[in-house]
Amino acid sequence: MHLAARAGALTAAELADAVGGTVGRYSPYAVYLPGGDPGRLAPVRDGAALVQDEGSQLVARALTLAPVERDGGRWLDLCAGPGGKTALLASLGTGSGAHVTAVEPARAAPTW
Repeated sequence: MHLAARAGALTAAELADAVGGTVGRYSPYAVYLPGGDPGRLAPVRDGAALVQDEGSQLVARALTLAPVERDGGRWLDLCAGPGGKTALLASLGTGSGAHVTAVEPARAAPTW
């Protein structure tokens, strides 16, 4: 199972120490755990981390590395789904003043 440390809340190293995990290999936010119930982990309960595979974290990371032109720091997620990548994008964009708008036809999708 992979967790993502939410930018501004804690680093991957801090998250790994807090939950007894290992820092991921590719994403600067990833922490690997061999198993368990993520809902029992304080950083997940407190919103400082979320369950998200490392590949999905890399999708969010790729967007943050793209040059931003003419959009005023606005990102549009047209396939937000349950909102995991959107949540990570929102935490990454907070430091730079970027804003994420999530669009998903399902009513259950969260708004960040």
